[in-house]
Amino acid sequence: MICLAQSEGRKHDYQLFKESKTYIHPTVKAQVDKGYQGLQKKNLNTEIPKKNPLMESDKKENQRISSNRVTVENVIHSIKIFRIIA
Repeated sequence: MICLAQSEGRKHDYQLFKESKTYIHPTVKAQVDKGYQGLQKKNLNTEIPKKNPLMESDKKENQRISSNRVTVENVIHSIKIFRIIA
């Protein structure tokens, strides 16, 4: 499931998520970027890339999360460029 929310002007990702009142079931794995730093407190099944310094296992985990996010980021880019949601 992909949830799309938008706002007039600039707004932090996690703030926009909270205002949208979107519910993520606890069994759903959410892979998000670093803009959603508070989400792990609400959903323990959330994956957020770790910060530096990283051990080798952390680097591989970050690479796995990031490679999965590339497709999502490309879709978001297309939505913005082609003004699909306007």
